[in-house]
Amino acid sequence: MEIKKQNLGQIAPLSIGSGYLGVEESERLDLIKIIDGQYEKTSLPEGDTKAWTGDSAGYGNLQNHQELTPFFNKVGTVCKEYCEDIGVNPAKFKFSVARSWGTRSVIGQNISAHSHDYAHLSFVYYPKVSEDCGHLVFSLDAPPNEVIPGLFCNEGYECGIISYTNPNSINSMAYEPQEDLYLVFPAKTIHTTLASKSLESRYSIAADVILTLKDSETIELGLPCISEWIDV
Repeated sequence: MEIKKQNLGQIAPLSIGSGYLGVEESERLDLIKIIDGQYEKTSLPEGDTKAWTGDSAGYGNLQNHQELTPFFNKVGTVCKEYCEDIGVNPAKFKFSVARSWGTRSVIGQNISAHSHDYAHLSFVYYPKVSEDCGHLVFSLDAPPNEVIPGLFCNEGYECGIISYTNPNSINSMAYEPQEDLYLVFPAKTIHTTLASKSLESRYSIAADVILTLKDSETIELGLPCISEWIDV
């Protein structure tokens, strides 16, 4: 009997939301001024290869700047749209920015691979970038189709064991920063930035978003609203 092959079954992939926030240039300049002001108080030693990040320098609360309320309203809008796009009903949840900070990197600097496991969604926005300022790269800790542990590595691709082009064997995705570009993704996703090759500074704003249930009396699949919590 002849073998009859069927199409591959697919389970939901990792989805990265992206688009343009529509922030006017004058407003983006205001964001940059805030980041520069914080950077100048805590700037890194010359020659440091790690980018300056506001959260590690004590500036992780941009969401509390009253003048940035319109910006964070847009953050909420795109996070809700992302949830709808991946099949999560945003109407069931309240969206709260728990932490937000700016970053600034110069030539030779990068942000090492990390994730934000405490949060639910992570958001990145670029108010000002330049060519070759360092892509943002997403990767999977345990690719579902990795039939041999550790197979989906650079060597696997370079020696021809793994296909560069087959979407079922792709282990990472890179986005080139563009001005006014935003990205939203599950906060547990591992991400890193490549070292900047630009003589101009690269700026971004990151935000970690927490989803809490609007009605937790009959639903247990999530955190109750913070108004139900107590300090102990």
